[in-house]
Amino acid sequence: MPFSLKTVSQLEPYSPLERIHLLNLALKHLSAPEKAGFNLIKLLVIVPPFFGLARLEPWLAIIGLVGVLVGFSLLTRPLQIFFARNHWLTAVKEYEQQKKQCDED
Repeated sequence: MPFSLKTVSQLEPYSPLERIHLLNLALKHLSAPEKAGFNLIKLLVIVPPFFGLARLEPWLAIIGLVGVLVGFSLLTRPLQIFFARNHWLTAVKEYEQQKKQCDED
């Protein structure tokens, strides 16, 4: 499973900001079962740490909350890339069409 957009071969010619845009386009093309699966996995990742945070002292909970949010963002990016893997070509085509329209205007 790729952990970075740099490792996706279809996105090599694009800049980092363009890769993020392409990832968002690819995620828009997920089917309903794919979206449900992705959201369920995110839910299973984020809920358990919050049960642990609820048992901490308030000042420790704030520190833990920051850690959970950073960890969540680090875990969800590879999941996004994994779920978008079947939609890269569609996203690239859509992006190139958008780019062409902007150049014509």
